[in-house]
Amino acid sequence: MDDIFQDNWDPVSWLNAILENDSQPEQKLSSLSIKLQLLEQDLEATLEFKSSSLFKDIGSYKDQVSALSIDTIDLIKETERIENAFKSLKTPELEELKRDHLLTERISDCKNALQEIETFESKVERMHALLDSNEDIENVTEQFASMRKSLKFMTGLPQFEKFVEKIESFMRVIKEKLRKKTEEMSKKEAREELKKLHRIYNELENSMEFAEILVGNRLKIYQKSTSDTFDEMISEVLQRIRNEGSLFQTIFPDPSPYLETLFEQILSKERISDLFLGQPIDSLIPTFTSLLSLISYVKNATNSINPISLHIIAISTKLTQLEKKLFDNSNIPRVFRDNPIDNWKKSSQYLLNEIKNSWERCLKITLGTSASEWCPIIEQAMISEIEKFKNEISSFVLQNNIKTLPNLDFTSGPSTQFQLNWNDVQATIKFYEEVLDFYVEVERIDGKIRQEFLNCMTTSYFTTEFTEQKELQDAIQINNPNLAKKCQHFVRTLREGGRFFNGILKILESMLDESKDLALRVLYLPIAGKLYSYHALPTWVEPVAQFSASPSPSIIAVGEHLLGLLQQLAPSSPDMNYEKAYIVEFSVSSPKDLPHGLNVHFWIAVLGYSLLGIFTSKILQIKQLSQQGGKQLAADIEYLLNIIKALTIDKDTDSSHSRNLVYLKNSLQGMKNDNPLSLAILNRMIR
Repeated sequence: MDDIFQDNWDPVSWLNAILENDSQPEQKLSSLSIKLQLLEQDLEATLEFKSSSLFKDIGSYKDQVSALSIDTIDLIKETERIENAFKSLKTPELEELKRDHLLTERISDCKNALQEIETFESKVERMHALLDSNEDIENVTEQFASMRKSLKFMTGLPQFEKFVEKIESFMRVIKEKLRKKTEEMSKKEAREELKKLHRIYNELENSMEFAEILVGNRLKIYQKSTSDTFDEMISEVLQRIRNEGSLFQTIFPDPSPYLETLFEQILSKERISDLFLGQPIDSLIPTFTSLLSLISYVKNATNSINPISLHIIAISTKLTQLEKKLFDNSNIPRVFRDNPIDNWKKSSQYLLNEIKNSWERCLKITLGTSASEWCPIIEQAMISEIEKFKNEISSFVLQNNIKTLPNLDFTSGPSTQFQLNWNDVQATIKFYEEVLDFYVEVERIDGKIRQEFLNCMTTSYFTTEFTEQKELQDAIQINNPNLAKKCQHFVRTLREGGRFFNGILKILESMLDESKDLALRVLYLPIAGKLYSYHALPTWVEPVAQFSASPSPSIIAVGEHLLGLLQQLAPSSPDMNYEKAYIVEFSVSSPKDLPHGLNVHFWIAVLGYSLLGIFTSKILQIKQLSQQGGKQLAADIEYLLNIIKALTIDKDTDSSHSRNLVYLKNSLQGMKNDNPLSLAILNRMIR
């Protein structure tokens, strides 16, 4: 808690430090809140006590100030009295003495000026001698500094401008000598000599010129890397700029501004971005580590990433184009000519692996900034793959003569039933499961990518270890304002619950629905004839019979078909994937404690709920219903609902069809009227 009272206290950094690696941040924050409240109470009590003490002291301070004011007034009066006394002492003798004193001072000033001129002239002669004898530059600059010091005492003299011209003339000569000396020592990397020259330039108040000469000469002797491989080139460049960094650190107390200029010029000569992007795309992440080493050194040496930022911007801009080219030209393997499921497994897994690798490049190399442009590329690649699979399914169904119902509205169709081919059932369920597995994997990847992107673009900004990444992100986005806006919008959308591949997941949900319908159209084959003609059974208008009604053969066949699925269905996808299928299909979590596997239960539930809807629609097509027909319908409803209950289809799920059928059954069982029921009355009873 002591950190709060430090002058440079930063609340964000302080909170991050406290919550770092904490497995229970909510508990930690609650404890911290209590501590801060206690601290606030302590501070409030302390301030109240000190304020009370201060008010007590103010009275005594006021009295002391009043006493000091009186003493000050008395002192002023005494000073005025003494001043008047001195004025009365002025005499002609004193005035004469004052004039003599002033004259003496002027004579002394003239004498000193003559001595300075004489000294300056001797220094000029000495300077000429030093320059003619090629004396060491350090001695020359010492003599020059002495001359400049003497010049200060001759300001206002008639010869001053002439002396200034001499100083400037010597300065030009000395600068030329210093420049040549600096260039010579720069080529030799004579560190001590360069350090001495820097000190001389400082004494001449011209250190910036020294830095410019040194940087210019180091650039002249710098040899551009001739390596054709990225790793070798980076190794050479890093070694060379480290050598330059070591040289500048020896010479300058703070070399960072000069190194920034030097490194920017050096790195602009190198083909960093071209060689990096010219590698095989799978090699980019491993070699990017080498580039990060260079970035890290540049940042530490110059306190800036500007010297390398243009290369990173170029890499970030072009990488997205490379990724698009990769997916446009991707040759996804399809080796099983007659087996669309095996093709889909192989090709979808291949595509997902490529997507994961591509995202890792996007995240690590462009620091997430290209995500908004990367996402549409991936969506298009997945859409293309999904369309291929849909076409393969259609071709497979036709080629293998898989019998299906033309539609599921049961308004027209066969009046007889077909023998169910369980191989066809398993094949269509397998189609669904492959789409489901792909959906679950895409959703998992989507969640992972979303979290990594938000961490990269938001959370990492508040941690010191990602300073370089933050600066690179800023540089990339500043260079491309349109991209920056896209990133901001993307971050906002994802933080509000959006998904990376929302469009793809919607397409896959639609494809799941299509695959489910294909399986249902196969599963309905044995009972289709029973359901098509159910509303036209003669039973509905039969007169009153003396015996109790029992379920009709049509409904018994439907019930037996449902029960038979329990033994025949053999889905292969794991239950955890079917948990997602349950949510997509029914918008509720899957039921627990089932007597059979969730994968089997899903298909029984899908068929059961579909059957309840079709059964309800068929009831509404009955034109007339006698009292005996009502009893028969009530018996059919009760039988079907008992089957649904036995299979736990309604477990944890609220079905409107079930409620309506229960209500209709109860109404029919309580019916006393012998007159036939019309369609309108049935509609009112079921709704």
